[in-house]
Amino acid sequence: MPDFCGNCGASMDLSISDVCPNCGKKAGAAGTSHAGDSAIAQGDTATFGLDENIASAACYVLGWLTGIIFLLVEKENKTVRFNAMQSLLTFLPLSLIIWIVGAIVEMMTIGAGYYAAAGTRATFGIITTLIWIIMLILWVVLIYKAYKGEKFLVPIVGKVAARQLE
Repeated sequence: MPDFCGNCGASMDLSISDVCPNCGKKAGAAGTSHAGDSAIAQGDTATFGLDENIASAACYVLGWLTGIIFLLVEKENKTVRFNAMQSLLTFLPLSLIIWIVGAIVEMMTIGAGYYAAAGTRATFGIITTLIWIIMLILWVVLIYKAYKGEKFLVPIVGKVAARQLE
């Protein structure tokens, strides 16, 4: 029975080489699969048996919370660990800023009275709204880039995340 490349489905002889003469990629574990089954051998598996790109995207789904979960559970896959660390280092500080700003506004409102602090509430409301918008944009971009398998470094945070995992 002939062998087939798990990546492109080309016929090949695994007894000679495990590199496909058609696409040049390693045939993978699906050496006897057919072209329609090529999705099985496309990516490395990671946490919970997910493909690497899906696990990487999942690191961002609940922000820093899923970052912590995947960082604790995934021990081997460096791509998933990087995305988990980047999620943690991106969304936790932004969440803390929002919580701290909210606490400051509440303390000012209690001390000065509601009407005296109305301008302050509006100013801090604008600040927290801008942070939420930044978080939403980052969330969408990071999930999309991770799912596509692209390594996207958030400015400053991405380099720190990469250094933490070395």
